[in-house]
Amino acid sequence: ERKRKKGPAPKMLGDELCQVCGDTASGFHYNVLSCEGCKGFFRRSVIRGGAGRYACRGGGTCQMDAFMRRKCQQCRLRKCKEAGMREQCVLSKEQIRKKKIRKQQQQQQQQSSPTAPGVSSGSASGPGASPGGSDGGGQGSGEGEGIQLTAAQELMIQQLVAAQLQCNKRSLL
Repeated sequence: ERKRKKGPAPKMLGDELCQVCGDTASGFHYNVLSCEGCKGFFRRSVIRGGAGRYACRGGGTCQMDAFMRRKCQQCRLRKCKEAGMREQCVLSKEQIRKKKIRKQQQQQQQQSSPTAPGVSSGSASGPGASPGGSDGGGQGSGEGEGIQLTAAQELMIQQLVAAQLQCNKRSLL
């Protein structure tokens, strides 16, 4: 499987096809160029544990297309995984809620305070804010007010960053 270099996702031309069912793709979802239907199906399957609930009547050999995707959920889920969709990229409801709150806090900070010298835009504030802010650096604004991390905390950050990078990788067609 070929991997593209890091950076923003390529511009959609409008004629890209879903790598699962062949319908018109809407973008990269869970690491695969896919349509909205397959994106939602994969997310629901992961959250509800659908892998064990689905059964194929055709012996697991169904050809997946825009019609058959509604007929055989087991083969559709198998095709999602074969195309490269990653279960660990699916966010839980709690993770989505926290992400939404963080985004709202960042927007409020940007609107309420112009960029003043010595003020870090990624500073942690308010309930639910994590140490080190949302920039993930853990070293403050670089002006001698850094946070000292333990070796275990640094290892955890490295593991989280590596996992996030895995979820951000996009595959080429």
